[in-house]
Amino acid sequence: MKRYFLGMFMSLVITGLGRADAADFSKAGGNWDEDSVIEWVPAKLFSKLSEPGTESPSLIQQASAMSDELTPTTMISHHRDCRTGIPCDWLTPCGGWSFEFQNAWLRLQSADADLASGTEFDSGNRYILGHTNDRGNSWRLRYFNYFTEGLNNDYKLEYIDFEHARRFTLGGSVYGELSAGLRWAEYFESFRTDLFYSDSIGPMVAAEIRGLSLASLDFYVSGRHSIQFGEPIGNQSGNRFGSFSISELQLGAMKDLSILGHPTFVKGFVESQYWVGMADGGRENIGLIGLGVALGTTF
Repeated sequence: MKRYFLGMFMSLVITGLGRADAADFSKAGGNWDEDSVIEWVPAKLFSKLSEPGTESPSLIQQASAMSDELTPTTMISHHRDCRTGIPCDWLTPCGGWSFEFQNAWLRLQSADADLASGTEFDSGNRYILGHTNDRGNSWRLRYFNYFTEGLNNDYKLEYIDFEHARRFTLGGSVYGELSAGLRWAEYFESFRTDLFYSDSIGPMVAAEIRGLSLASLDFYVSGRHSIQFGEPIGNQSGNRFGSFSISELQLGAMKDLSILGHPTFVKGFVESQYWVGMADGGRENIGLIGLGVALGTTF
């Protein structure tokens, strides 16, 4: 008799664990069909588990079966080692310190046709060091320098940016970043009487947009603009307080890689810069345009 009642009790327990009425779960707020049955074994994993009558898989085998079902995120510019459940997309990146080196071959052209100085492409370097947290907020330090020798004059351009950036999305298909900060810049032009803006400083704003991916490449466009205030040093300028502006535009494509276990990317881009309003008895405007490559990593 004891065996009979014990057998009935075990049968009820096993039946209750194996299946349950979906109506019992409707109180939890789900949109359940009362005629449906909850299956305790996930459908995706059912084929990976052993058939009835065979040896049950170990916990390690079950964990391995579950990890096989995890898929990388599909957000743009995702890290190669990301898995579902780990914050690694555009708005919740893995975070950490980052470094990027850019090398651009730029040609300078003065607005004064009589002083055409952009005869050759010269190399300009940009170094970017930053930190991003797991909410996509970043602090960055950017340094750029460029020097070229023209037909009649030489130019040296240099700046340092300190900026804070935040990310955003639009409609689930456009990914962007807005940033603002301060820019320190120097401008040197050597022609008969030198014009030199030393230690100019001013506000800077920037934006970057991504939204198109093709053949494992992510395409982007970025722009930034600053207004600089400083004292022009030159005989014709009269040492008066002055201001000028710097605008940049970069169009390019990037590809994500993994080097020594670190998320890494390479870039190819077209870049233009426009320095406007440097005082030299009149107003001096110059432009830069060229091609560049970049390599960056997160650590």
